[in-house]
Amino acid sequence: MKKKIFTRKQFFITILFITLLIGVWAILAFLLKEELLTRFSLWSNLVFGTGALITSILAIGISIISLRKEESLRRQKIEDDANRFIQANIDEIEYLPLCLIAKAYNNHHKYIRKIYNSFNTLNAEIQEEVLRQLNYEYELINGDGWIDKGIELVRQFIKENDLGKDYLYSGAKYFHRAMKYSDEVYDGFCEYKHIMPDVFNWNPKIFFKEDKAYQENVSFYDYVDSYINAKNNDPTLFNCHKDQKPLDILSSKYGFSMCAEQELCYWIMEVVSSITILMIRENKKKLDIEEVHQLSKGDAEISNFEDRYLDVLMDLYNLHLVLNIRNDKISNGNKR
Repeated sequence: MKKKIFTRKQFFITILFITLLIGVWAILAFLLKEELLTRFSLWSNLVFGTGALITSILAIGISIISLRKEESLRRQKIEDDANRFIQANIDEIEYLPLCLIAKAYNNHHKYIRKIYNSFNTLNAEIQEEVLRQLNYEYELINGDGWIDKGIELVRQFIKENDLGKDYLYSGAKYFHRAMKYSDEVYDGFCEYKHIMPDVFNWNPKIFFKEDKAYQENVSFYDYVDSYINAKNNDPTLFNCHKDQKPLDILSSKYGFSMCAEQELCYWIMEVVSSITILMIRENKKKLDIEEVHQLSKGDAEISNFEDRYLDVLMDLYNLHLVLNIRNDKISNGNKR
């Protein structure tokens, strides 16, 4: 540990000594004869000036030490508060990345999951310290404009690729209404089980021979992927099934026109997530980039609608990050 040159007590003793020295000098000047007073006054001015300068320097030094001590105490309090937060929320600490999204979406919203609310009560410095102590390299997210922009980009993607009816109308109301059902259990079967007919040959038949369902069906994400691939690269195959548009097939299969709103919200979240992830992959491929410092939910288990909604918002935020890199590359290319 680095030893301090002066302590505060030593500074005060030094100032007191200089003050006494100047006082003694003044008394001597008063007692001297007149013929010696002129020469003495010249030296006394020098001493007084030097003393005043040293006193000022010492005073500034004390102020700096005081401020550093206050800053050190403030930093220690931030670290202690961050540590207390981690200990109090250790059972849900894997949801910390989603806390960043919850804060950006609405830091005044009363969430179902405790850690989202607890994180939002912290000031920015403590939030950053929590991330640092847990070795997350993520930054806090400022603003939520990327949500609406991301939704609009998804809508453009649906239109440009002719994926079927766009259910993100009226400000994507059925996507955002998912938060009405925050505490409802989320069943992520769409993510893993195959629900769409594999008419565009996404899944090679040599795989999953033991399970006929896996031969004949794919996930919604894979269906959209194979649909676009056939559209761009295999016109013969595409023309045979061009009327089997992804969103129309999904709507017909799950009855979007008559199903309960909760179920519709569920599927619209799946649609936004799948298309957003496809857009991220497509843009990364165009940019020839693999590593993008994206947010990841990590080990957090998506167990309710609230978690899933924030998870999909995370996809939209990651799209925002990738597009920022794309725009930077375009801008730098134009400058050259």
